[in-house]
Amino acid sequence: MVTSTTNSNIIWTANDPLGKTIQLKESTFNEHIINENNRTEFIGKENLLKQIIERPRFILPDKTYKDSRYVYCDLQYMDTLNGVFFIDVVVDYSTYPNDLVTAISCRTIPRLETRRIIYDSKNKI
Repeated sequence: MVTSTTNSNIIWTANDPLGKTIQLKESTFNEHIINENNRTEFIGKENLLKQIIERPRFILPDKTYKDSRYVYCDLQYMDTLNGVFFIDVVVDYSTYPNDLVTAISCRTIPRLETRRIIYDSKNKI
């Protein structure tokens, strides 16, 4: 496990239902999520991402990085988009603290990898 050491300011630190400590760095939020990925719907929504980490509907393995990333999922009303969206928040757990690496909003619910649900808030898996 790599210790996450950068000079980036931390927006928040949260604990997920699995007991993992997760952080959102200012550089990740502003440079990667907002600017590089053009996810402007998340401007001012830093605490929404924290809420999804703390109380996700599902936690699933990432499709591409199955051995190092989890995807935290929930349905949320996004006033910036004027509708209910499926939100994916991706966390890299190969570092400590675990880093939130991106967030994605989808109008439709994507096909999810359900063979290995890590956490289900309704069934407490």
